Amino acid sequence: SYVTTGLTASIAPASTDSKVLITVNFMSGYPANNIGTIYTLYRASTNIDASSGRTGFAQVGVTAGTDFHTYQVRNLSYQFLDSPSTTDATAYALFFKADASSASYFNINQNGDAAAKSTCSIQLIEIL
Repeated sequence: SYVTTGLTASIAPASTDSKVLITVNFMSGYPANNIGTIYTLYRASTNIDASSGRTGFAQVGVTAGTDFHTYQVRNLSYQFLDSPSTTDATAYALFFKADASSASYFNINQNGDAAAKSTCSIQLIEIL
């Protein structure tokens, strides 16, 4: 199942007709060979990207049988236009999971190198 990355933000739309543009920027370490890490967005407890028929918006994986991915990270950016249909404060969060029984690496490489980290962001913009 998906777990939170800790990257969250909230917004209280002015109108129930408002849309929210969600932009996330982050780094992902590569998982073990032939395993992928899947990222998705949640609004409160609802996986909003699953409604598109996909299991998530990004999958980071390796199929080559080399170890150099242990030290690498990949920069990812994603935008999603949501229609929350509420004026209540609404929380959005980035979640992730491995697509098999393996570890996943959010904002760090497999080796745990501090130099492999970056600043991650989530931005919410209301569109009236």
